[in-house]
Amino acid sequence: MTKSVSNTYFRRLSIGKGMSIHHSYTLSLLKDIPGRLANLFDRIHETEDWNESIDHTPRIGRCCRMKSTLDRIKGGLIVSCQALEDEPLYGSVHMAAMARAALMSGAAGIRANSVEDISAIRAITDEPIIGINKHRDRDGQVFITPDFADAKAVVEAGATIVALDCTYYHHPEDKELETLIRQIKERLGVPVMADCSSYEEMIRAAKLGADITAPTLVPGPHPDYDLLQQAIENTDALVIGEGHYWHPKEVVRALQMGAHAVVVGSAITRPQLITARFTEAIQKAKEKS
Repeated sequence: MTKSVSNTYFRRLSIGKGMSIHHSYTLSLLKDIPGRLANLFDRIHETEDWNESIDHTPRIGRCCRMKSTLDRIKGGLIVSCQALEDEPLYGSVHMAAMARAALMSGAAGIRANSVEDISAIRAITDEPIIGINKHRDRDGQVFITPDFADAKAVVEAGATIVALDCTYYHHPEDKELETLIRQIKERLGVPVMADCSSYEEMIRAAKLGADITAPTLVPGPHPDYDLLQQAIENTDALVIGEGHYWHPKEVVRALQMGAHAVVVGSAITRPQLITARFTEAIQKAKEKS
């Protein structure tokens, strides 16, 4: 409190009818406020959980921001721009160029793997990015964004949604997965997308807090529309179609069924696989003739 304020003001403070607060006691409390605040901020910064990279935005602000991200991809095509080390287009320069081409043609967002690729793509666009960080587990299986550290890394690189493996194979314990999802949403302030391999896993992920569920890891040569419909009808989470989409009409069908968006990867961004479909068709025709 500044010295310019008259002490007479504090003599007139009251609480309720006929109840006065002694002005000297009031002054002592007010004078102590700066010291109390300083101690409070010191304690906050000393805690182990404080980190400048963690989102300290008020919860209502985080919720609005996450909703905005999800609204931006609604009804759109998300193009997965990924290349493994043994593929010709491996490298951030190529993935950024691929993302640019996809966005030029109307893609609502990009799905990308690794800090390097996400950073390169973020440098050329402000559109939503679903970020993942792929690893190999002890059995050699791909493990998508296995822990909080990986999620934090992709968000710092520019991802606005974090996708992670939510299968029973990699996350058999509900509590562990629930904790991971909550940490990502609360500490990083971004929506969580659950990559699943079955309908049961999609339902579980939604119950554990995932904002989006997707049949990303469901095996098969074609989109599983029955599973997609079940998930749309029986979960409060948004459902994104992903996995084995090769034709525009398949994407349109999924959106018409109620999918929030659809992710397409290999059919757009893996030239070696696209070329193989043509050469295989030619070879089959030759064998028949």
